[in-house]
Amino acid sequence: MKTNPARDNYTILIAKIEEFIREYYKNRLSRGCIFSITILVVLYILIIGLEYFSYFTANVRTVLFYTFILATSVILWQFVAIPLLNLWKMGKVITHEMAAKIIGDHFSIIKDQLTNTLQLNSLNKSEQGNNVLLLASIDQKITRLKSIPFTAAINFSQNRKYLKYALIPLVLVLSILFSSPSIITDPSKRILHFQTYYEKPSSFQVTLLNRRLQAVQQEDFRIDIKLTGDEIPQIFSIEIGGAEHVMMKGNPVKFHFVLKNVQHNTTFRFLAPDYTSKEYNLIVLPKPIILDFEVGLTYPAYLNKPSEELANTGDLNIPAGTIIRWKFFTRDVNLIKMRFEKELINLRQIGSNAYTFQKRLLSSISYAVSVSNQYIRDSDSMTFHLEVIPDFFPSISLAEYRDSIYDNRHYFKGLIKDDHGFKALTFNYVIDS
Repeated sequence: MKTNPARDNYTILIAKIEEFIREYYKNRLSRGCIFSITILVVLYILIIGLEYFSYFTANVRTVLFYTFILATSVILWQFVAIPLLNLWKMGKVITHEMAAKIIGDHFSIIKDQLTNTLQLNSLNKSEQGNNVLLLASIDQKITRLKSIPFTAAINFSQNRKYLKYALIPLVLVLSILFSSPSIITDPSKRILHFQTYYEKPSSFQVTLLNRRLQAVQQEDFRIDIKLTGDEIPQIFSIEIGGAEHVMMKGNPVKFHFVLKNVQHNTTFRFLAPDYTSKEYNLIVLPKPIILDFEVGLTYPAYLNKPSEELANTGDLNIPAGTIIRWKFFTRDVNLIKMRFEKELINLRQIGSNAYTFQKRLLSSISYAVSVSNQYIRDSDSMTFHLEVIPDFFPSISLAEYRDSIYDNRHYFKGLIKDDHGFKALTFNYVIDS
């Protein structure tokens, strides 16, 4: 099969244009890397310089951090990623006609010949490729263009003039790193860990003396601090919930403040002229408490006394044999214990916040009730006494008296006693003749 010389020449021409396009994007990628380094290093110097002198808050450092990340993403996408994708023929790549225009602008001897050659080839394709005159004209133009190195239109050496703009900030950063690295590393660390609080250096240091920042709900909590340094402020404050309070001064270097009746988790920080500490979190542990309780009394059957329900009554006087049922209503409790002298009992839980226990008593006794949860043991202890009235047998005492005048007259005097009273008294006698 015969090959068409004109077609072969055109294929070579297209290959040379494709090579030019690759070099074109390599040049853009090289220049984009230089621009990216320059802009990002300058932006980095600006951000750490501001942080070095200002000691921004966590919120401001968060904005600076994400601003740098966003700027880096945009710059790398624009100057590096897009040329790299174009180099791989992805995205919007310049056409052969656009490449021909760039090559023609660079080589004065070509001018519009390369563009015309591409246009003639398109015209020939539209006429089904049978126009001999067009093919001859295309082949003639290609013959004149084959010897011209299209890639020479790309001048990589021009990027060198941009390289110095990248070297200046890089040299500045490296010089500072060698001479005084903390100027770079300290603000960089604070920006990188933007959510961490960093105290601005001052002439004194604050030490929190509390080993644990845990308070029991509904109780007071005392916060103690100690200051060390060359210049100790005379007044020190604490900020709680946006309100500032002056701390009490124990001695020249110690201050304290008492939080009254703590109810929920609290954040606070310490203040002094030109000083603000980090935020501290006080964790409030739920206190196990008994909200109220009921006592049910079931009396011995022989008393014929109806059962009773008493509210919040722990000290009782009850007949022997009475069955007592306690029912406690609680909050934040997972265990209730009752101690009867040497006997310790864990109460049975009914429902989510109620506990119950019952006991039949025959003798007087004292008892204590305590509550616990996973944080606090044996809290809210209460002590009561149960006075048990023993059921003695009824007793009778009787005395006989003779009348001092009439011998046949006798008098009887007696006393009857019982713990729970009596219904009737009969006097039975027999005359002994």
